[in-house]
Amino acid sequence: MVSIIKKLFDLNDEYEITPIEKHEGGRNLVFTCKYMNQPKYVIRVSSIGDRKEKEYWAEVEFVHFLAKGGASVADVIPSVNGKLVEKIVLENREIYISCFEYAKGVLISDNGYQYIDGRPLSEYFYNTGKTLGKIHNLSKQYKAEHQRRDYFDKYNLACLCHFMLMECYSIQSQGRDA
Repeated sequence: MVSIIKKLFDLNDEYEITPIEKHEGGRNLVFTCKYMNQPKYVIRVSSIGDRKEKEYWAEVEFVHFLAKGGASVADVIPSVNGKLVEKIVLENREIYISCFEYAKGVLISDNGYQYIDGRPLSEYFYNTGKTLGKIHNLSKQYKAEHQRRDYFDKYNLACLCHFMLMECYSIQSQGRDA
């Protein structure tokens, strides 16, 4: 996978590509890419089959629109083929790969829950609100080229009922085993 990523995004062999530890609920493999004083990148690899290609495109096009509009977001970096989403097929599985700028700043938790040394945390909330306001304002102007499915299109009532019935059956089975 690393060699494919390096080819797609023209990263020389000196780039160190490191997987980020998975977290609960995570649906992607995520890698950081760094090399000396060159820009850092984040690579997202999605392969679980829960989304269609156009949904990946919808996500990255929106992020790219926000970045071009001046929002403080990590922009999407096109591949050597000029694509924001690359689709590859490995072992009969469709895999979608995107590259993003490395986000600026540090985690607030890594800085002793201080926004900037000596500045009040209230400044962090103020600036976060400004950023969200900018994103909201831009989102009202956005005309999507690709559409994501609505949450209720993906998880419609029949689907939710299926999951609820399976959960009820599981609970009933556990009760009988006790």
